Amino acid sequence: MLIFGQVNPVSIQAESIITAGTLGKDRQERLSIVLLSGAAMAVLGCLGLPGKLISLVGEQILAGMMAGVGVILVRAGVDFIKSDAVAGGVSAVSGVAVYLLTGNLIYTVCACVLLSMAAWNLVRAQKLRNCTGAEPATIDTGHEKLERLRLKLSPRVLKGVLAMCTLQLGGNIAYATATGVLANRPANVDWVSAYCGLGNAVSALWGGSPVGPVISATAAATDPALSAAIFMVAMAVILAARVLPKMIRYIPGQAMAGLTFVVGIFLVFPDNAKMAFEADPLVASATILLSATVDPFVGMAAGVLLRSLLG
Repeated sequence: MLIFGQVNPVSIQAESIITAGTLGKDRQERLSIVLLSGAAMAVLGCLGLPGKLISLVGEQILAGMMAGVGVILVRAGVDFIKSDAVAGGVSAVSGVAVYLLTGNLIYTVCACVLLSMAAWNLVRAQKLRNCTGAEPATIDTGHEKLERLRLKLSPRVLKGVLAMCTLQLGGNIAYATATGVLANRPANVDWVSAYCGLGNAVSALWGGSPVGPVISATAAATDPALSAAIFMVAMAVILAARVLPKMIRYIPGQAMAGLTFVVGIFLVFPDNAKMAFEADPLVASATILLSATVDPFVGMAAGVLLRSLLG
């Protein structure tokens, strides 16, 4: 990021995690999808191709694909609530309420995670006191180590790679541009794709999560590039200190429901859907629906094909 003079930090993306989780049937397939798509995006970025692909596909169809991803995020939030009504429900309600009151994503994340965590732990403690069958939180820490991936290739993995590349292309445009505006520095999608793709590939190679550019408060700093670098170094120290596996025993996964609702409903879907529908309602409908119900690559490809057929 510093070498290329960009202000977009690399961090964990909710969209990438959820999409990768639905594209692969097991951990090995999901990590293979993330690794291969990251390597592909790094190569495309170094060759300067993402910008050309954007021109070829068209920003309106990419917007339709991202709107479909917004629907995926909302559906994930609903699944969180179904799996744990207390943790997911408190997170969703508090996240949406705080965002509507403040319009600040950082306050929203803090509120939905902290309130959901407090409610979940209170209910769990009450059940334990009443001996109603609540079990202590158990977390699988068997993979909390550097564990080199055994790459897996299959038609499902290759299809997943195409879907992830499509998602990352749209996400790189959206988040890099937004953070660049906050920092008052133009984003270079090619360079962002290059170093974020490299981060994705290296992370997945050793068993880690998909990563990508995010809308970051570091953009408001006096030196946004240095601030973003410090943020990433701090996260690396936290991970190396193995603090998260201890903390996660008290934080339910459903605490992310509020974030997925807010990002999907308020940040990803509206503007992208508006741009897509303004260009062509029929193409937009096909792109959004297929991106949301099948995968982002199928949605984008269908949009391009339909646009060609309609002239």
